[in-house]
Amino acid sequence: MSGNKYIEYNHYIKEFLSDGSTCKPLSLVDRHVLSGWKLNTLVGYNAAVRKFLKFWLREQKSPFHLPASAADIYEFCGWAGRTVEGSGPQKIRSKTLSHYLCGLKAWHVFHDSQYPAHTKKKVALMLKASAREDFCLPVKPQKSPVMIQDLLVLADNLTGGSAKDQAIFDLALIAFWGLARLGEVTAGSLVPVTARDVQVLDTNTVITLRAAKTAGPGKLQFLTLNALTNCLCPVAAVQRLLHSCMNANDHLFGYAAGPISHRVPLSKPKVVSRLNGVWHSTGRVHTDAICAAGRWKSACYKLYIRPYTTAAKADSFSLLRALDSACVSSQNSLPSSSSILGSSVSSQNSLPSSSSILGSSVSSQNSLPSSSSILGSSISSQPSSS
Repeated sequence: MSGNKYIEYNHYIKEFLSDGSTCKPLSLVDRHVLSGWKLNTLVGYNAAVRKFLKFWLREQKSPFHLPASAADIYEFCGWAGRTVEGSGPQKIRSKTLSHYLCGLKAWHVFHDSQYPAHTKKKVALMLKASAREDFCLPVKPQKSPVMIQDLLVLADNLTGGSAKDQAIFDLALIAFWGLARLGEVTAGSLVPVTARDVQVLDTNTVITLRAAKTAGPGKLQFLTLNALTNCLCPVAAVQRLLHSCMNANDHLFGYAAGPISHRVPLSKPKVVSRLNGVWHSTGRVHTDAICAAGRWKSACYKLYIRPYTTAAKADSFSLLRALDSACVSSQNSLPSSSSILGSSVSSQNSLPSSSSILGSSVSSQNSLPSSSSILGSSISSQPSSS
Protein backbone atom coordinates (compact mmCIF):
# COMPACT_ATOMS: atom_id res chain seq x y z
CA MET A 1 0.00 0.00 0.00
CA SER A 2 1.65 3.22 -1.10
CA GLY A 3 1.55 6.31 1.07
CA ASN A 4 -0.56 8.31 -1.39
CA LYS A 5 -3.01 5.47 -1.90
CA TYR A 6 -3.38 5.01 1.84
CA ILE A 7 -4.00 8.73 2.44
CA GLU A 8 -6.94 8.47 0.05
CA TYR A 9 -8.68 5.99 2.37
CA ASN A 10 -7.46 6.83 5.86
CA HIS A 11 -10.70 8.63 6.72
CA TYR A 12 -12.34 5.18 6.81
CA ILE A 13 -10.18 4.11 9.79
CA LYS A 14 -9.29 7.31 11.63
CA GLU A 15 -10.31 5.87 15.02
CA PHE A 16 -8.17 2.79 14.46
CA LEU A 17 -5.17 4.98 13.63
CA SER A 18 -5.48 6.87 16.91
CA ASP A 19 -4.39 5.66 20.33
CA GLY A 20 -7.78 6.72 21.65
CA SER A 21 -7.23 10.46 21.68
CA THR A 22 -4.50 11.40 19.23
CA CYS A 23 -3.36 10.12 15.83
CA LYS A 24 0.32 9.43 15.40
CA PRO A 25 2.12 10.11 12.10
CA LEU A 26 2.26 6.97 10.01
CA SER A 27 5.72 5.58 9.39
CA LEU A 28 6.75 3.31 6.54
CA VAL A 29 6.47 0.36 8.94
CA ASP A 30 2.96 1.44 9.95
CA ARG A 31 1.80 1.56 6.34
CA HIS A 32 3.39 -1.80 5.67
CA VAL A 33 1.59 -3.33 8.66
CA LEU A 34 -1.72 -1.86 7.51
CA SER A 35 -1.26 -3.39 4.06
CA GLY A 36 -1.35 -6.80 5.72
CA TRP A 37 -5.08 -6.30 6.31
CA LYS A 38 -7.68 -5.85 3.61
CA LEU A 39 -9.54 -2.57 3.67
CA ASN A 40 -12.87 -4.15 4.61
CA THR A 41 -11.14 -5.83 7.56
CA LEU A 42 -9.70 -2.51 8.70
CA VAL A 43 -13.11 -0.88 8.37
CA GLY A 44 -14.55 -3.58 10.64
CA TYR A 45 -11.76 -3.06 13.16
CA ASN A 46 -12.39 0.68 13.04
CA ALA A 47 -16.07 0.11 13.86
CA ALA A 48 -14.95 -1.84 16.94
CA VAL A 49 -12.68 0.98 18.10
CA ARG A 50 -15.40 3.56 17.46
CA LYS A 51 -17.83 1.54 19.59
CA PHE A 52 -15.29 1.24 22.39
CA LEU A 53 -14.52 4.97 22.36
CA LYS A 54 -18.25 5.71 22.40
CA PHE A 55 -18.54 3.54 25.50
CA TRP A 56 -15.58 5.32 27.10
CA LEU A 57 -16.95 8.81 26.47
CA ARG A 58 -20.30 7.89 28.00
CA GLU A 59 -18.92 6.09 31.04
CA GLN A 60 -15.72 8.06 31.72
CA LYS A 61 -14.68 11.70 31.78
CA SER A 62 -10.97 11.57 30.99
CA PRO A 63 -9.66 10.94 27.43
CA PHE A 64 -8.74 7.35 26.67
CA HIS A 65 -5.22 6.23 25.87
CA LEU A 66 -4.04 2.72 25.03
CA PRO A 67 -3.70 0.15 26.45
CA ALA A 68 -7.10 -0.91 27.77
CA SER A 69 -7.15 -2.52 31.18
CA ALA A 70 -8.93 -5.74 32.09
CA ALA A 71 -11.60 -3.70 33.86
CA ASP A 72 -12.11 -1.63 30.70
CA ILE A 73 -12.71 -4.77 28.64
CA TYR A 74 -15.14 -6.25 31.17
CA GLU A 75 -17.10 -3.01 31.46
CA PHE A 76 -17.25 -2.65 27.69
CA CYS A 77 -18.67 -6.17 27.35
CA GLY A 78 -21.30 -5.40 29.97
CA TRP A 79 -22.17 -2.09 28.31
CA ALA A 80 -22.35 -3.36 24.72
CA GLY A 81 -23.68 -6.90 25.33
CA ARG A 82 -27.19 -7.76 26.43
CA THR A 83 -27.61 -8.70 30.09
CA VAL A 84 -30.38 -10.00 32.33
CA GLU A 85 -30.64 -6.54 33.90
CA GLY A 86 -31.90 -4.99 30.70
CA SER A 87 -30.95 -3.66 27.29
CA GLY A 88 -30.52 -0.35 25.56
CA PRO A 89 -29.84 1.22 22.16
CA GLN A 90 -26.11 0.59 22.57
CA LYS A 91 -26.59 -3.17 22.89
CA ILE A 92 -25.32 -5.43 20.10
CA ARG A 93 -25.48 -9.17 19.53
CA SER A 94 -22.86 -11.32 21.21
CA LYS A 95 -21.48 -12.46 17.85
CA THR A 96 -20.91 -8.85 16.82
CA LEU A 97 -19.35 -8.11 20.20
CA SER A 98 -16.97 -11.02 19.71
CA HIS A 99 -15.89 -9.57 16.37
CA TYR A 100 -15.41 -6.18 18.02
CA LEU A 101 -13.12 -7.69 20.64
CA CYS A 102 -10.98 -9.08 17.82
CA GLY A 103 -10.85 -5.56 16.43
CA LEU A 104 -9.70 -4.19 19.79
CA LYS A 105 -6.92 -6.78 19.89
CA ALA A 106 -5.76 -5.75 16.41
CA TRP A 107 -5.89 -2.11 17.55
CA HIS A 108 -3.49 -2.91 20.37
CA VAL A 109 -1.21 -4.84 18.02
CA PHE A 110 -0.98 -1.95 15.57
CA HIS A 111 -0.08 0.51 18.34
CA ASP A 112 2.38 -1.88 20.06
CA SER A 113 0.21 -1.98 23.19
CA GLN A 114 -0.42 -4.97 25.45
CA TYR A 115 -3.96 -6.31 25.32
CA PRO A 116 -5.09 -7.91 28.62
CA ALA A 117 -5.01 -11.51 27.38
CA HIS A 118 -5.92 -12.95 30.79
CA THR A 119 -9.49 -11.67 30.27
CA LYS A 120 -10.19 -14.42 27.72
CA LYS A 121 -12.01 -16.92 29.97
CA LYS A 122 -14.12 -14.37 31.80
CA VAL A 123 -15.05 -12.59 28.57
CA ALA A 124 -16.07 -15.95 27.06
CA LEU A 125 -18.56 -16.42 29.91
CA MET A 126 -19.92 -12.90 29.42
CA LEU A 127 -20.40 -13.55 25.70
CA LYS A 128 -22.19 -16.82 26.46
CA ALA A 129 -24.54 -15.01 28.85
CA SER A 130 -25.24 -12.31 26.25
CA ALA A 131 -25.92 -14.98 23.62
CA ARG A 132 -28.69 -16.39 25.83
CA GLU A 133 -30.29 -12.95 25.98
CA ASP A 134 -29.95 -12.58 22.21
CA PHE A 135 -31.86 -15.82 21.78
CA CYS A 136 -34.96 -14.17 23.26
CA LEU A 137 -35.01 -11.53 20.51
CA PRO A 138 -37.04 -12.03 17.32
CA VAL A 139 -34.99 -13.27 14.39
CA LYS A 140 -34.23 -10.53 11.89
CA PRO A 141 -35.90 -11.38 8.57
CA GLN A 142 -33.60 -12.08 5.64
CA LYS A 143 -33.48 -9.65 2.77
CA SER A 144 -35.59 -10.57 -0.22
CA PRO A 145 -33.74 -11.44 -3.45
CA VAL A 146 -33.24 -8.94 -6.25
CA MET A 147 -35.45 -10.10 -9.12
CA ILE A 148 -35.96 -9.25 -12.78
CA GLN A 149 -38.89 -7.02 -11.85
CA ASP A 150 -36.57 -5.02 -9.58
CA LEU A 151 -34.13 -4.47 -12.45
CA LEU A 152 -36.98 -3.25 -14.65
CA VAL A 153 -37.94 -0.72 -11.98
CA LEU A 154 -34.33 0.49 -11.99
CA ALA A 155 -34.43 0.75 -15.79
CA ASP A 156 -37.52 2.95 -15.57
CA ASN A 157 -36.13 5.24 -12.89
CA LEU A 158 -32.39 5.44 -13.53
CA THR A 159 -32.05 5.58 -17.33
CA GLY A 160 -32.52 8.67 -19.46
CA GLY A 161 -31.63 10.95 -16.55
CA SER A 162 -28.36 11.98 -14.92
CA ALA A 163 -25.01 10.40 -15.70
CA LYS A 164 -24.79 9.27 -12.07
CA ASP A 165 -28.10 7.40 -12.21
CA GLN A 166 -27.12 5.74 -15.49
CA ALA A 167 -23.81 4.60 -13.97
CA ILE A 168 -25.61 3.18 -10.92
CA PHE A 169 -28.00 1.27 -13.18
CA ASP A 170 -25.10 -0.13 -15.22
CA LEU A 171 -23.27 -1.16 -12.04
CA ALA A 172 -26.41 -2.89 -10.75
CA LEU A 173 -26.76 -4.90 -13.96
CA ILE A 174 -23.13 -6.01 -13.87
CA ALA A 175 -23.27 -6.92 -10.18
CA PHE A 176 -26.53 -8.85 -10.67
CA TRP A 177 -25.51 -10.95 -13.66
CA GLY A 178 -21.91 -11.33 -12.49
CA LEU A 179 -22.80 -12.28 -8.89
CA ALA A 180 -20.42 -9.58 -7.67
CA ARG A 181 -20.25 -7.97 -4.26
CA LEU A 182 -20.90 -4.23 -4.36
CA GLY A 183 -17.74 -3.65 -2.33
CA GLU A 184 -15.69 -5.19 -5.15
CA VAL A 185 -16.98 -2.86 -7.86
CA THR A 186 -17.38 0.43 -5.98
CA ALA A 187 -14.90 2.99 -4.74
CA GLY A 188 -13.25 1.88 -1.51
CA SER A 189 -11.11 -0.94 -2.80
CA LEU A 190 -7.41 -0.14 -2.62
CA VAL A 191 -7.10 -1.53 -6.16
CA PRO A 192 -10.11 -0.09 -8.01
CA VAL A 193 -11.52 -1.56 -11.20
CA THR A 194 -10.43 0.60 -14.14
CA ALA A 195 -11.30 0.67 -17.82
CA ARG A 196 -8.03 -1.16 -18.45
CA ASP A 197 -9.42 -4.18 -16.55
CA VAL A 198 -12.13 -4.84 -19.16
CA GLN A 199 -11.53 -7.39 -21.89
CA VAL A 200 -14.13 -7.62 -24.65
CA LEU A 201 -14.08 -11.06 -26.28
CA ASP A 202 -16.07 -12.56 -29.13
CA THR A 203 -18.36 -14.55 -26.86
CA ASN A 204 -18.40 -12.53 -23.63
CA THR A 205 -16.88 -9.65 -21.68
CA VAL A 206 -14.50 -10.23 -18.76
CA ILE A 207 -13.77 -7.79 -15.93
CA THR A 208 -10.66 -8.43 -13.86
CA LEU A 209 -10.93 -7.95 -10.09
CA ARG A 210 -7.50 -7.27 -8.59
CA ALA A 211 -8.62 -6.98 -4.97
CA ALA A 212 -11.55 -9.37 -4.60
CA LYS A 213 -12.69 -10.16 -1.08
CA THR A 214 -12.01 -13.89 -1.37
CA ALA A 215 -8.81 -13.65 -3.41
CA GLY A 216 -5.43 -14.45 -1.91
CA PRO A 217 -2.49 -12.02 -2.11
CA GLY A 218 -1.64 -11.32 -5.73
CA LYS A 219 -4.49 -13.51 -7.02
CA LEU A 220 -6.91 -12.28 -9.66
CA GLN A 221 -10.59 -13.07 -9.97
CA PHE A 222 -12.90 -12.41 -12.88
CA LEU A 223 -16.47 -11.39 -13.67
CA THR A 224 -17.64 -12.98 -16.91
CA LEU A 225 -20.66 -11.42 -18.58
CA ASN A 226 -22.63 -12.69 -21.58
CA ALA A 227 -24.70 -10.47 -23.83
CA LEU A 228 -28.49 -10.41 -23.62
CA THR A 229 -30.85 -9.20 -26.33
CA ASN A 230 -32.76 -6.82 -24.08
CA CYS A 231 -32.36 -3.67 -22.00
CA LEU A 232 -30.92 -5.63 -19.05
CA CYS A 233 -27.80 -6.64 -20.97
CA PRO A 234 -24.69 -6.45 -18.74
CA VAL A 235 -22.33 -6.28 -21.73
CA ALA A 236 -24.12 -3.16 -22.98
CA ALA A 237 -23.76 -1.74 -19.46
CA VAL A 238 -19.99 -2.29 -19.61
CA GLN A 239 -19.86 -0.57 -23.00
CA ARG A 240 -21.72 2.48 -21.68
CA LEU A 241 -19.31 2.74 -18.75
CA LEU A 242 -16.33 2.44 -21.10
CA HIS A 243 -17.74 5.17 -23.33
CA SER A 244 -17.91 7.54 -20.35
CA CYS A 245 -14.26 6.94 -19.39
CA MET A 246 -11.72 9.52 -20.54
CA ASN A 247 -8.73 7.18 -20.38
CA ALA A 248 -7.85 3.59 -19.53
CA ASN A 249 -6.92 4.43 -15.92
CA ASP A 250 -10.33 5.88 -15.02
CA HIS A 251 -12.56 4.10 -12.51
CA LEU A 252 -14.82 1.90 -14.62
CA PHE A 253 -17.72 2.22 -12.18
CA GLY A 254 -18.09 5.98 -12.17
CA TYR A 255 -19.45 8.90 -14.18
CA ALA A 256 -18.33 12.21 -15.66
CA ALA A 257 -19.39 15.28 -13.69
CA GLY A 258 -18.76 19.00 -13.62
CA PRO A 259 -17.86 21.47 -16.36
CA ILE A 260 -14.48 19.78 -16.88
CA SER A 261 -16.06 16.30 -16.86
CA HIS A 262 -13.87 14.86 -14.12
CA ARG A 263 -14.44 11.20 -13.24
CA VAL A 264 -16.42 10.54 -10.05
CA PRO A 265 -16.21 6.94 -8.76
CA LEU A 266 -19.35 5.38 -7.30
CA SER A 267 -19.18 4.55 -3.59
CA LYS A 268 -21.05 1.66 -2.01
CA PRO A 269 -23.11 3.78 0.44
CA LYS A 270 -24.33 6.07 -2.35
CA VAL A 271 -25.17 3.16 -4.64
CA VAL A 272 -27.07 1.29 -1.92
CA SER A 273 -28.91 4.45 -0.88
CA ARG A 274 -30.00 5.23 -4.44
CA LEU A 275 -31.09 1.66 -5.21
CA ASN A 276 -33.08 1.37 -1.99
CA GLY A 277 -34.64 4.76 -2.64
CA VAL A 278 -35.87 3.66 -6.06
CA TRP A 279 -37.15 0.30 -4.86
CA HIS A 280 -38.91 1.76 -1.84
CA SER A 281 -40.67 4.36 -4.01
CA THR A 282 -41.88 2.41 -6.53
CA GLY A 283 -35.14 -19.83 -11.15
CA ARG A 284 -32.83 -21.44 -8.83
CA VAL A 285 -29.37 -22.28 -10.25
CA HIS A 286 -27.45 -25.31 -8.88
CA THR A 287 -25.41 -24.49 -5.76
CA ASP A 288 -22.12 -25.56 -7.38
CA ALA A 289 -22.76 -23.21 -10.28
CA ILE A 290 -23.60 -20.34 -7.93
CA CYS A 291 -20.41 -20.93 -5.94
CA ALA A 292 -18.33 -21.04 -9.11
CA ALA A 293 -19.85 -17.91 -10.61
CA GLY A 294 -19.79 -16.02 -7.32
CA ARG A 295 -16.27 -17.24 -6.44
CA TRP A 296 -17.41 -18.84 -3.14
CA LYS A 297 -15.62 -21.87 -1.76
CA SER A 298 -17.87 -22.56 1.22
CA ALA A 299 -21.50 -22.32 2.30
CA CYS A 300 -21.10 -18.57 2.88
CA TYR A 301 -23.04 -18.08 -0.39
CA LYS A 302 -26.19 -18.59 1.69
CA LEU A 303 -25.61 -15.13 3.18
CA TYR A 304 -25.97 -13.57 -0.27
CA ILE A 305 -28.24 -15.85 -2.32
CA ARG A 306 -31.99 -16.19 -1.78
CA PRO A 307 -34.02 -18.98 -3.42
CA TYR A 308 -36.71 -18.07 -5.93
CA THR A 309 -40.10 -19.68 -5.46
CA THR A 310 -41.46 -21.72 -8.37
CA ALA A 311 -43.90 -18.95 -9.23
CA ALA A 312 -41.23 -16.25 -8.98
CA LYS A 313 -38.90 -18.25 -11.22
CA ALA A 314 -41.63 -18.72 -13.82
CA ASP A 315 -42.44 -15.01 -13.71
CA SER A 316 -38.76 -14.13 -14.15
CA PHE A 317 -38.37 -16.35 -17.21
CA SER A 318 -41.58 -14.94 -18.66
CA LEU A 319 -40.28 -11.41 -18.17
CA LEU A 320 -36.98 -12.28 -19.82
CA ARG A 321 -38.82 -13.72 -22.82
CA ALA A 322 -40.99 -10.60 -23.01
CA LEU A 323 -37.89 -8.42 -22.78
CA ASP A 324 -36.19 -10.31 -25.57
CA SER A 325 -39.24 -9.77 -27.76
CA ALA A 326 -39.54 -6.08 -26.87
CA CYS A 327 -35.85 -5.22 -27.15
CA VAL A 328 -34.73 -6.79 -30.42
CA SER A 329 -31.16 -5.76 -31.12
CA SER A 330 -28.67 -6.50 -33.86
CA GLN A 331 -26.19 -9.31 -33.17
CA ASN A 332 -23.06 -7.55 -34.37
CA SER A 333 -19.67 -8.45 -32.92
CA LEU A 334 -18.67 -6.36 -29.92
CA PRO A 335 -15.80 -3.84 -30.31
CA SER A 336 -12.67 -4.05 -28.21
CA SER A 337 -12.33 -1.95 -25.06
CA SER A 338 -9.55 0.14 -26.63
CA SER A 339 -11.72 1.11 -29.58
CA ILE A 340 -14.58 1.97 -27.24
CA LEU A 341 -12.36 4.26 -25.17
CA GLY A 342 -11.11 5.98 -28.29
CA SER A 343 -14.47 6.47 -29.94
CA SER A 344 -17.11 9.07 -29.33
CA VAL A 345 -20.05 8.41 -27.06
CA SER A 346 -22.76 6.59 -28.94
CA SER A 347 -26.37 7.60 -28.61
CA GLN A 348 -28.33 5.72 -26.00
CA ASN A 349 -31.25 3.72 -27.30
CA SER A 350 -34.43 4.37 -25.39
CA LEU A 351 -35.39 1.62 -23.03
CA PRO A 352 -38.94 0.29 -22.87
CA SER A 353 -40.68 1.07 -19.63
CA SER A 354 -41.12 -1.73 -17.15
CA SER A 355 -44.81 -0.94 -16.92
CA SER A 356 -45.26 -1.61 -20.63
CA ILE A 357 -43.35 -4.87 -20.36
CA LEU A 358 -45.08 -6.00 -17.19
CA GLY A 359 -48.43 -5.01 -18.65
CA SER A 360 -47.96 -6.74 -21.97
CA SER A 361 -49.47 -10.10 -22.61
CA VAL A 362 -47.14 -12.93 -21.71
CA SER A 363 -46.87 -15.79 -24.15
CA SER A 364 -48.03 -19.21 -23.11
CA GLN A 365 -45.84 -20.85 -20.52
CA ASN A 366 -43.60 -23.39 -22.16
CA SER A 367 -41.50 -25.71 -20.07
CA LEU A 368 -38.78 -23.77 -18.26
CA PRO A 369 -35.19 -24.39 -19.32
CA SER A 370 -32.93 -26.24 -16.94
CA SER A 371 -30.48 -24.34 -14.73
CA SER A 372 -27.55 -25.88 -16.58
CA SER A 373 -28.79 -24.63 -19.95
CA ILE A 374 -29.39 -21.17 -18.53
CA LEU A 375 -25.98 -21.04 -16.90
CA GLY A 376 -24.34 -21.97 -20.17
CA SER A 377 -26.26 -19.37 -22.17
CA SER A 378 -26.96 -15.71 -21.65
CA ILE A 379 -27.58 -15.53 -17.92
CA SER A 380 -24.26 -16.56 -16.44
CA SER A 381 -21.03 -18.27 -17.28
CA GLN A 382 -17.74 -19.15 -15.66
CA PRO A 383 -14.73 -17.17 -16.99
CA SER A 384 -12.07 -19.04 -18.89
CA SER A 385 -8.63 -19.29 -17.35
CA SER A 386 -7.29 -17.00 -20.06
